[in-house]
Amino acid sequence: MNRRVEYIDIARGIAIILMIVGHVVQNTFFRHIIFSFHMPLFIIVSGYFYKDRPLKKEIKNVLLKLIIPTTVIVFLVTFADNLYHMNYYNSLFNSLKSIVVCWSHQSKIIYHFNDTGVLWFIYLLCIMRLLFSILKRIIKENDFMIFIVALLISYIGYTLGQNGYWLPWSFDVTCATFIFYFIGYLLKKYKYMDLLLSNYYILFVLAIIWIIGINNDSIEIAVRHYPGGLWSFFIAISGTIIVLKISEFISKRLNCFAKILSWYGKNSMYVLYGHYFDILYIDSVFIFFKNISNKFVVSSIKILISSLVACLLKISNIIFTNLKLSNSTKNKVRTKYDCYFWQIKYNRILCIFRGKKYIVMKYYYNFYKYKYNINSPNLFTEKINSRKIEKNDLYSIYTDKLRLREYVAKTIGDRYLIPVICVTKKLTTDIYCELPNKFVIKTSKGYGTTKIIYNKKNEDEKHVLKLVRKYQKTNFSYIWGEFFYKNKKNRIIIEKLLLSSNGELPIKYGIHCFNSDGINKKYIQEIFNDPTNCIENIYDERFNRLLFNKKSEKNNKCKLRKTEKIKEMLEVSDKLSSSFDYVRVDFYYVDDTIFFDKFVFVPSSGFLNFANEKVNKIWGDNWR
Repeated sequence: MNRRVEYIDIARGIAIILMIVGHVVQNTFFRHIIFSFHMPLFIIVSGYFYKDRPLKKEIKNVLLKLIIPTTVIVFLVTFADNLYHMNYYNSLFNSLKSIVVCWSHQSKIIYHFNDTGVLWFIYLLCIMRLLFSILKRIIKENDFMIFIVALLISYIGYTLGQNGYWLPWSFDVTCATFIFYFIGYLLKKYKYMDLLLSNYYILFVLAIIWIIGINNDSIEIAVRHYPGGLWSFFIAISGTIIVLKISEFISKRLNCFAKILSWYGKNSMYVLYGHYFDILYIDSVFIFFKNISNKFVVSSIKILISSLVACLLKISNIIFTNLKLSNSTKNKVRTKYDCYFWQIKYNRILCIFRGKKYIVMKYYYNFYKYKYNINSPNLFTEKINSRKIEKNDLYSIYTDKLRLREYVAKTIGDRYLIPVICVTKKLTTDIYCELPNKFVIKTSKGYGTTKIIYNKKNEDEKHVLKLVRKYQKTNFSYIWGEFFYKNKKNRIIIEKLLLSSNGELPIKYGIHCFNSDGINKKYIQEIFNDPTNCIENIYDERFNRLLFNKKSEKNNKCKLRKTEKIKEMLEVSDKLSSSFDYVRVDFYYVDDTIFFDKFVFVPSSGFLNFANEKVNKIWGDNWR
């Protein structure tokens, strides 16, 4: 799976927006600038992200992700367009003809076939990707020979186009621009991209070439217009590199624009579908468009319409994909958070229109069956839910386990910290292979995202990598309204697996710390790692057991033993919790050694089932 590169997404975003503008500002110098790079840029970037896969898998990906969706859209939109123009008899026939030939424009050889509008370019990228995959398998890893063949293919395609032989599925254009795809592949393989973007002498020369080129005329591959002959291709490559450099600058310096353009880049295919719809319908249905002389206004409206259609298509795709996943029996990599997908999406929409308070109150009422004043809570359960919407940056900072480790090391030293094997942005096969036989995988953000590896040889590597990737992508802010969880920089932490001398997992202790208005209270929560039922007991500082919840009522385990290590936990938690009016500090106890685990600001996501409401009231009074 290719990792996204923000500045390349921004370049795609610039190209797709300017493509819409270019179709409005006909016969202008600005159009020359746009067309000098925008299509070559997409082809070069596509080659840059080429990934070598088995040919069958490549064909399947191209068919399912690109060709079939595009063909369905071409058919439906063309069919509807013919119906709109009262051409009932030929609607179906014309739609099928468009799909069969997929012209970029009407051919000079075969007449009476409609073109597929702007979507011809998607077919071009598909054919080019498959052609390159086949070529690599034939020539193997000899890049010089691939370069020679790529040049030959481009020359043949160029010659066909110049002589009027416009082939179905724009195959002559695919061949002519094939060299762009190969250049993108070389930029990634040999890391030439970083070299080009960091060398200002090369960039200056490329900028001069591009400026001179666009002053004469610009390449327009859809109509096989190559004004400078083969020199036009070099001008297009120069323009692409300059735009990528501009995109890199935007990524580093202009965060607001970077986010907007990056969105367009990530969703460029959906925007292209939207523009296809806009070209066919908007101009013909809304006649007033033709009377607007200001091209900036027309371009802005068309960009807005394309964006709205893109959003609708993306939402539809998400719905379809997740319905398919939920019904699939083959998808073995499932997490307990998969069932929250729609809940997260729904809560994000609710948050925009109703606010965070509404979400917190809704969940509180659903669980406890009564409403409370969120601005003036009394019970512990009320206060812990009100915390979800508190504006305190420390909650967001210390829910990040890596930043929390820094705080603990600074406050009490690193001797209480669990040894870390490595930290990484992405768990790859190479990293996984170098790990020891036993370890624990965690994400720096989130809860319940822990994978214990007892024996690496017995684990399915692909399953583990996919599971961890899912954990990383889960947005915990919108599951139960704990908005201080944020997915930014959600990294992977590989820790040493803590086991007792008997090979058992350690007992976990949570110290509930109350520090407000002169009150300094501690409650000890003991968790037994029983795989069938995680039983919790709560004790006060004098080791008296409290009836905390229904689980503790049924618990037959022995009472908490008074040990020096428990007292040490209380002392350590007192130092760590001094900045908070309430927090639960978690520890592991293994072979007479204690290890710090994490801070918990909202235990059980705020839904604690007290068996004794007196404890709920006492804890609420302790928290002022």
